[in-house]
Amino acid sequence: MRRWLALAIGWAQLHGQEMEWRGPVAGLIFDAPSRAIRLIAGVPGGAYLGAELAGNIDEASIAPNGAAAIVKAEGGYFLLQGPNLANRMRIGLPEDKFEGAAWSSNSQAAVLMRNGNPVKISTGGVETRMTAPPAAVRSIAVNGDGSLALASTADGLFEISEAAAVPVAGLSAPGPCVYGEAAGSFYCLAAGGPGRVRNLAWEPLPPTGFETDLRALAVSPDGRRLYLADAGQARILILDPASGATTAEVPLAVAAEGLSGLAGATSLYQLTWRRESPDAVWLLDTRRSPSVYFVPGQ
Repeated sequence: MRRWLALAIGWAQLHGQEMEWRGPVAGLIFDAPSRAIRLIAGVPGGAYLGAELAGNIDEASIAPNGAAAIVKAEGGYFLLQGPNLANRMRIGLPEDKFEGAAWSSNSQAAVLMRNGNPVKISTGGVETRMTAPPAAVRSIAVNGDGSLALASTADGLFEISEAAAVPVAGLSAPGPCVYGEAAGSFYCLAAGGPGRVRNLAWEPLPPTGFETDLRALAVSPDGRRLYLADAGQARILILDPASGATTAEVPLAVAAEGLSGLAGATSLYQLTWRRESPDAVWLLDTRRSPSVYFVPGQ
């Protein structure tokens, strides 16, 4: 551990990364090289991958609070819950492809695709079929309690529930979306930049016309900041959703393709790349001044 801490501090100093004290890091990730859901522990610049909570897993999607996960393992799909995710319940998903799950922000339900149809699975193991939109779903975001989801398709955005799939007006080519619990709104990416969905209508955030390549987004717990993965200029943009103003930028050595909240953590976000590195997990820490640091993968 001391060796990794020294290496992390040296790397950070070499790349100009701040080493200010931010408090301990704690969260969960699915670590593909070890095929396990593992803890992240330590302090920024000296965090490390800790113990395995669940192993022999091929793919996993972990709830925001870290208390549940849907995994592909042993030729089937399972809902993991309980202390250290030790309780395992088989769920009825096809065994050929797992496209991940979009969790509600309260971690009580997840929506995922099964044979082209969105299905909600509660942490009680109850499966509920939701109404499929008319076009293939590219990505899904779920609201706070799992009662509604927003599906991005080639034909536009659709608000889906058990009862209906209703189109969102004003956006024909949506990107990924995320739900902001504090604002009670979905935020999405589009060709002109980010925006929000209110009353089944698209509202671009001012200013529009981003001349860049935005790939992913996340929202802060208080709803006052949007974090945008800008692959065009290899950076994380931080926006005020009320004004649309860019409040900060975090430069990256490599453009990020994905950005999502770290399970079991607050104000920590995991970055992913087009080509995954088995040697490190990269985190965006938004406590105090935002910065990016790595967690050794071995």
